[in-house]
Amino acid sequence: MFPLSLVLLSILSLGSIESRVLWRQPPFPRSGDPLAGWSASRVSRRENMKVVSDPAGGSGTVLRVFYKRGSYAGAPGNKGGAQFHASPFPSSRSCTLTYEVYFASNFQFVLGGKLPGLYGGSGSCSGGRWARCFSTRYMWRTDGDGEVYFYTPMTQASDFCRRPRVHCDPVYGHSVGRGSFRFRKGRWIRIQQYVRMNTPGRRDGTLRVWIDGRRVLSMTDISYRGATSVSTNAIYFSTFFGGSRTPQWASTTDTYTYYKNFEVWDHQPSF
Repeated sequence: MFPLSLVLLSILSLGSIESRVLWRQPPFPRSGDPLAGWSASRVSRRENMKVVSDPAGGSGTVLRVFYKRGSYAGAPGNKGGAQFHASPFPSSRSCTLTYEVYFASNFQFVLGGKLPGLYGGSGSCSGGRWARCFSTRYMWRTDGDGEVYFYTPMTQASDFCRRPRVHCDPVYGHSVGRGSFRFRKGRWIRIQQYVRMNTPGRRDGTLRVWIDGRRVLSMTDISYRGATSVSTNAIYFSTFFGGSRTPQWASTTDTYTYYKNFEVWDHQPSF
């Protein structure tokens, strides 16, 4: 028999943890809108998204995204991937995005492509289009090497671009942590990123990434914003082949990625 005080403490602790979940993805419906409950906007290539059974044989449904052979960013009539902004949670100064991704067994990484990440601010925050915003999508590279592809109009520390596994581009964004983890085909991978806003005028923001519970990236001197009006306010669900608008990046086959268990927390993981 446990003391009543310990039972009450356990209940309160569980409630505290649950209250810090800002949003949890509802089950993907077999019919109807797969993005119901996401507060999705700016949806493109919806036809490539489909709710299907778990490719690994698990219970429940998952979201499948299709990439047509020959598709890449900038291709005429690009028919691959999908993209939307989702704002189902309140703006937050700090939060964690967690989800699971599965690459089909025939997936060829080619030169690279994008995966969903966090987003904050307003405007279109992607390569070559600066605004009052930031985004921290993931990117796969050749052989599945992973990174965070980091867009921000803010200037980083003077040594930022000289750091290991950092590749800077002042127009198209920065590759952060390139090769510090690797995406594998044919199994579910749990990926988590924690973003904490900087104090405007200071470089004291945080970016951390965990892969299957193992921390693979940590930076604590990031500048995301220059004003308190910018905070994390959306999931940037963005996936396609490319990182350049040239055919060398194109998918070499018809293939898929799958997604499940999206959550947004107001705290970082503790393992």
